[in-house]
Amino acid sequence: MSSTLPQNEFSLGGIRPEMTVNEVLDIYGSPTSIDNKGDLVYDYGGTVKIFFWKNCYKDSNEYEVQSVTTTANNGFATPAGLRVGMSYSEMVALYKKHPVAAGPKIGKEQGYYYYGKDGIRLLVTVADDKIISIKCYVSV
Repeated sequence: MSSTLPQNEFSLGGIRPEMTVNEVLDIYGSPTSIDNKGDLVYDYGGTVKIFFWKNCYKDSNEYEVQSVTTTANNGFATPAGLRVGMSYSEMVALYKKHPVAAGPKIGKEQGYYYYGKDGIRLLVTVADDKIISIKCYVSV
């Protein structure tokens, strides 16, 4: 698939799917807020959300990262340097390949996928040619 990226590219700010809560806390410390009504969600500064889940495909009962999303140019980037605020063409130049459109355009927003192995993905949302959010996740 032409929109496939190397597996080491699937992290944001050093956070990747399947990391444990303690691994995240070791990197970023305590979140600004925690929502634990059902799933566990850490919010850092209102622009980074980390969703944790108990992976039903593993024997472990420990929470691990299901997704990490950033909605601002706040230092969270992929290992290659993709960050909120870049243009669509900068993203394509960075990865040297076009992503796959994620469904129809909604208003000014269009989502795009880059794929990894084992259900790992980057979902990049673009509006007016600027990246407005990046989500790194394992599809469930």
